[in-house]
Amino acid sequence: WAGVLWHGEVWYEALFLTFAVLAVVLDEPLFTCFGLFEMCFWSGSKTAIDAIRFNVAKMAQTMLLGLLAMYIWMVMGIVSLRQFHSADTCTNMFQCFCTYLFFAIRGDGVKDVLDEESLVIPGNIVDAFVGEQIFMWRLVWDVSYWLLFVLILIAIISGIIIDAFSGMRDEVDAKEADIRSVCFVCNLDRFKLDQYGIGFDRHIASEHNPRWYLYFLLYLRVNPTSSLTGQEAYVKNAVWPHKRFRWLPRENTLTLKVVEADDVMAELNAKVAMMGQSVGERLHALEGQLGRVLVAVTGGQPAGIPSSASNE
Repeated sequence: WAGVLWHGEVWYEALFLTFAVLAVVLDEPLFTCFGLFEMCFWSGSKTAIDAIRFNVAKMAQTMLLGLLAMYIWMVMGIVSLRQFHSADTCTNMFQCFCTYLFFAIRGDGVKDVLDEESLVIPGNIVDAFVGEQIFMWRLVWDVSYWLLFVLILIAIISGIIIDAFSGMRDEVDAKEADIRSVCFVCNLDRFKLDQYGIGFDRHIASEHNPRWYLYFLLYLRVNPTSSLTGQEAYVKNAVWPHKRFRWLPRENTLTLKVVEADDVMAELNAKVAMMGQSVGERLHALEGQLGRVLVAVTGGQPAGIPSSASNE
């Protein structure tokens, strides 16, 4: 009971009930917010959460790169455009950093930290490169930050999340394909079982049904070792606590053994027939060689050949 009481799901359900009762008794809508966490356990929500959770490090590194870019643009803005900042927003480095962090990241770029009234649009190309504020430099400074941070950096973060969704979908598809084409127990593929066994679907239903193995393990789990047979005790000691599963029929089944035995016998018979044919051919060749040797030695007809045959 102690393990059950300290389980995280038990505490979550207890808090869920507690906040629901408090929301009704105290008539406080704030307590109902806790119930919204139930959406995090939905299948679609868990997928989105996992896509972010598995890529927190990549997104954090990307955001750190963005902060570095923001700091560089902040220093350039302080050096060249400090007088055009809004009042009391950039009197020192820390205040400038907080201002840029608050406005430049969540807004439309670094232009939000400058005073809009100080911006003077030049009437000709000469005025764009001269003057107190140097309009062209302000334009390059603003647009370059907008391209780098607002467009590229956000696109990178979005790409990381989208790539995570794609990877998770590929992983799910691979698992489903593996379940449909490979036996969970013996790891034999569908092709081999269909060609040499009783068929993949029948094999899963009657030979290696995963539910049967699950029920068997549950039976071993809830019963003491003293009440089990020798084989059952061996399996239980292998699984708990060592997590060894060598007792499973890996890449083998009873029906496949029979078929493989027939195939082995057929293969052996074929080999014996080939060996017999080869021996016969060699004996025939040897007889021919012996006949030629006898003819060469005696100078006459070979022994064992009738005279009528030689006259012909």
